[in-house]
Amino acid sequence: MKKKTKVNKASSGSAILIFGLSLVTIYFKQNSADPFNTPKLSLILILCGLLIGPLIYSYYKLNVKKNSLEFITILFSTIFIISLTYALFNTDVLIRGFIGDTQRRNGFLHYLTMMVIFLFLARNINFEFAKKIIKTCIWLCLILGFYGLLQISGRDFVDWVNPYNSMISTMGNPNFASSMLAFFLSIAVISIYVLNLSLFYKFIALLSSAISVIAIIKSGSRQGLIVIAIVISLFISISIMTKSKKYGILAIGINIILFIFGILGMLQIGPLQGFLYKDSVSVRGYYWRAGIEMFRHNVLTGVGLDSYLTYFSQYRESGYPKNYGFEISSSNAHNTVIQMFSTGGIFVGLSYLALLTYVLFCGFRLVHKVDKQYKGISTLLVTAWIGLESQSIISIDFIGLSLWTWVFAGMIVGLYGVVDSERKLIINERVIDNLNSKKLPLNYVSTNYIFPRIISGIFLVPIVLVVVLLNRVEEQTFISPALLNSNQKDLVASNSEKIINNPLADPYYKFKVALNVIDAGYFEKGVGIIRKLSEEDPRQLDYLKLLVRVEMTRNNLNKAAMLRESIAKLDPWNAQNYFELALIYKSLGNDMQVQKIRDIILKINTSTAYSNQAKLELN
Repeated sequence: MKKKTKVNKASSGSAILIFGLSLVTIYFKQNSADPFNTPKLSLILILCGLLIGPLIYSYYKLNVKKNSLEFITILFSTIFIISLTYALFNTDVLIRGFIGDTQRRNGFLHYLTMMVIFLFLARNINFEFAKKIIKTCIWLCLILGFYGLLQISGRDFVDWVNPYNSMISTMGNPNFASSMLAFFLSIAVISIYVLNLSLFYKFIALLSSAISVIAIIKSGSRQGLIVIAIVISLFISISIMTKSKKYGILAIGINIILFIFGILGMLQIGPLQGFLYKDSVSVRGYYWRAGIEMFRHNVLTGVGLDSYLTYFSQYRESGYPKNYGFEISSSNAHNTVIQMFSTGGIFVGLSYLALLTYVLFCGFRLVHKVDKQYKGISTLLVTAWIGLESQSIISIDFIGLSLWTWVFAGMIVGLYGVVDSERKLIINERVIDNLNSKKLPLNYVSTNYIFPRIISGIFLVPIVLVVVLLNRVEEQTFISPALLNSNQKDLVASNSEKIINNPLADPYYKFKVALNVIDAGYFEKGVGIIRKLSEEDPRQLDYLKLLVRVEMTRNNLNKAAMLRESIAKLDPWNAQNYFELALIYKSLGNDMQVQKIRDIILKINTSTAYSNQAKLELN
């Protein structure tokens, strides 16, 4: 009886992680300036607070031997975190590097939490625990697929103001939604083959797959279909290799060739372009090259964690504004590896690549060494991870997707450790040799032990404070336009003070509420907020453009010209800014500057309206 009780207690510990992963995946917050990223990050922070106590205590209780797999795992993870810390303190705007840019949240906190979850699973996973997570994926496939169909049919219970296709699921974007669904769908389909599922679970897997296929197709996003193709084809290829090395290598080689042609097709190159090309994908080339230029000019530190948007206009090619407009920008390289190098520098980029390579190595070794009984589930984990990672070649590291890439990475590394060497369990202070436990996560520290709870409690205090501050500013920014529209001008001003004084407030949120303050009639107050923001972040173009308008209304042309010159340095291909600057110099009677700027406009923008206006008005 005692043994059975211990099994149940430990199993409930794994349930905390599974419940947390599920909640993060389906959760969003409608009355938030960012309904998806910040709410998900908040839950992940709390989840990490609950996990970190057992994680730290397990390392304390069971010493990690040098040169062991666990030591290498900790080493790679630590180097990555140290590199991120170095990049963080070399980020121009520290708060942006810490929490991440507006509606991205790919800052230091994001990756720190991912490392905690990765290490926890690498330390505590076993095959029975892995099966529970896979079954959770099947249920999430059903939930997200069903919600996607509701959105497509126009029956969504949330009235989203959404510029995209209506199928955004709980991810906020059709590309993210289709990739997430494709990941879960692939797991559901393959699990029917590799797991000894009950008839009920097989039915759920088939139903969720059918629903999700419809939702993915209706989303209009190619990313989901590509993820499905990669996961299933790679699973078949590796399965073939386990039986015949010759034919397996051939199958994998075909997969690699098709994958390369697929990427080229999305970039409007090669025979697959008719099926895969979309303008929104092809534009990634501009984003990638801008990111590469950022790294080339800032090798050691990058431009700052999640600061891609701030530097994009400076490093983008001249063809981008010609094709997409002067005011269109990008906040991400749309390639996770390039994003790491461009915003974090060489140490972050290399340590991230080292982690990916390490997980891939562990994955292939796991499939090679594992017993036949677990060969199928191991192959599923590896191919699903590769499939989800593959979409990061052309996409943003959205926090909802990023979570699952690190979850599966931790499972792969942890299970390879199970197969490769002896592992132990900690149950109520007793260390037990047990490699074949089907009920307990390996190295699990029983939840009724006081020290892990104390450690988690210590970490949860600052975590809860951070979560409260982050969500408070999200809510206050969300209600600011409503207060303005209802003509509650005093409340607009007082609400703005709360946001300005919040130490974790997104700087761009401060700018947005400052505009509301101006519209509410508190002109000087709003302008004062924006001036202070511009002093703290002199590279932010939106601040500079607003301040130009202020100086123009005051007829302070010299100051307006100086601001436009600053914009020209940060956005050298913006013909519209040059034209406005030339008009200011024309009003000041500075014909030399007018002609100089006229030549610049004609050189960089020979085929648009601004070049024609320059010829007509700047003589």
